[in-house]
Amino acid sequence: MSSDRRLTALLLVVAWSLGCGDLVIDVSDEEKDNVAVYVEAGGAGGAPPDREPIQDLSEVTRLEHLAWDAVLKRFNEDGDVQYAAFWASPDHRELLESYLDTLAEVDPLLLESESERLAFWINAYNALVFRGVVEGLTQDPGFRVDEGDFAFFKVERYVVGGEVYSLDALEHGVIRGDRAHASVSGLSDEAWIPFAERHASLFPDGVVDPRIHVGLNCAARSCPPLPSYAFTGPELDAQLTERAARFVQDPERGAGPEGISMLFNWFSADFSAVHGSPRGFVESYRDDVGDVDFDRFLPYDWALNGP
Repeated sequence: MSSDRRLTALLLVVAWSLGCGDLVIDVSDEEKDNVAVYVEAGGAGGAPPDREPIQDLSEVTRLEHLAWDAVLKRFNEDGDVQYAAFWASPDHRELLESYLDTLAEVDPLLLESESERLAFWINAYNALVFRGVVEGLTQDPGFRVDEGDFAFFKVERYVVGGEVYSLDALEHGVIRGDRAHASVSGLSDEAWIPFAERHASLFPDGVVDPRIHVGLNCAARSCPPLPSYAFTGPELDAQLTERAARFVQDPERGAGPEGISMLFNWFSADFSAVHGSPRGFVESYRDDVGDVDFDRFLPYDWALNGP
């Protein structure tokens, strides 16, 4: 293979037969496709040939999120998530656990760009919600994320980047940087520092990209659909634009004759900071808003987004 065809890419792969967890490997474009196939196939036959695993994640600067991408492609059909089918696949359960183990160890501040870091946090949130719902359903087939006054989002039990968070703290503390939110409002100034640092690494100018709200998925039917792919740094802008356009053109979830999503009510300040108003956001990603009722909000359905 000629050297000009080679590139350095950080790929998340799982080699179950070696028990080595996530790998960081140097691959060509062609080999990269083969690794993706390897992940989707369940890792049969061990690690990709002639590749030595590197288990030290302390200096990782880029992630491809292929393991999470493989799970989404297999168990997510246009936002309808197949939780039961995922639980029935031990290989994919191990794949997801290895991916989450990697996110627990990687230092997100070392990732090479703002888009790499934001993709990291959005994927972390979505993957942890996914895993949490699966766990909930194994204990109670009627599990919902809104039960117990939304306790699902409030419990501090998720390790990301070496720190323990609740799902609410991930979304509102790290990603949105909202210190007034109940999940982080009780923190001391010292305890808030790691949140502030990680948030500033995403949005140095202090202005949150409101498209995060169409990227994050809370596992409810009214939430913007979970995409069938993982977010990645190089593609993040295009991916979030695609998700925004898809959402505001969905009359049942986003915007239409019956009203607009409750997200535009709950997070009006985020949308207004960039687009002047929630309406401005909708107009930015939808060609025709003549049939949209901006004076009403759609009921929010907290039923799960899949069986």
